[in-house]
Amino acid sequence: MDNATSNWTGRIVASFAMIAAVAAGLWLFTREAPAREKYAVIATSCSKFEVDARTLFDKGDIAILRGKFAPGDHVHLALDLKGVGYVWDVMGVLAKKPEMTGYGAHVAITGSNATSTVAHGKVSGFARLEWDIDVDKPGDGVIMISRIDSVPLMPASVASASCRGSKTMHVRPSLVEAENRFKAEAD
Repeated sequence: MDNATSNWTGRIVASFAMIAAVAAGLWLFTREAPAREKYAVIATSCSKFEVDARTLFDKGDIAILRGKFAPGDHVHLALDLKGVGYVWDVMGVLAKKPEMTGYGAHVAITGSNATSTVAHGKVSGFARLEWDIDVDKPGDGVIMISRIDSVPLMPASVASASCRGSKTMHVRPSLVEAENRFKAEAD
């Protein structure tokens, strides 16, 4: 092999490397900016909890399920997560650490003050997070799952969801007063 042939081989390889670098630069320069995270928020109730939970995770990077719950309601939610970097937050009357099964790393923190209770955690791996919550006081509850910084191998999915309403009826005083007035007028 002579010097003239080896010089051409080096020049050809260098040319291909430069073309690849220019193409990569153009691709980075012309690609669209990353989309902002999409929020999906569903206001739910105990009677619609199962349906709302199952439809929520297809709608956004941050899924927020929010509702009003009564004492005696039993809320159950099991989520299957496959990937790295999921974050969950549970607030209000639903604030409780979930049970985790499967393989992976899970960090959870719960805190409360005079006005609110919050549970927060991060999950990586092949895991199922499961909440079984007996609501003990009336109020708002929020469950939020974020996959913003995650590398999901598969989308999060709801394994099971339910809410059994309390068996006691909560009658508003205004309805009782109206019924008493109606009875008094009828007499």
